Amino acid sequence: MKEDKTKNEVKSVSFSLSEENSKSLINMTISGKVLCDDYKKFTELFDDKFKDNKNMSVDLYIDITAMTGFEMKVTYLDFCFGMKHRKKFRKIAIYGKNNNLYMLTKFSSTFIPGTMTYFQDKDKALEWLGKE
Repeated sequence: MKEDKTKNEVKSVSFSLSEENSKSLINMTISGKVLCDDYKKFTELFDDKFKDNKNMSVDLYIDITAMTGFEMKVTYLDFCFGMKHRKKFRKIAIYGKNNNLYMLTKFSSTFIPGTMTYFQDKDKALEWLGKE
């Protein structure tokens, strides 16, 4: 019997951009395994949203509680994306349940001038983003 290797590769990513009190917030939810093609679609959407406003800066909320993994090349793509857009992010709150991703967040935060923090409590993450 052949094992179905595609079941963990079905995933979805959703994005929304909201502005409150002249402050922009991008909400992103990731579920399943993140593939390179999916990550490239995200970067294209981001580039498209900000091509007319290159000086805009945003806060980013990422919910990775339903993420099951990612292709290794996604870490490289994420690094390149972060370096290209690092000045656009004021605060990045990552909400998850995996301590390994906490360490990855700590490592990644050294490359951006904004503040990146990992939370295991959704309310605390959103509250932190709401503070100046």
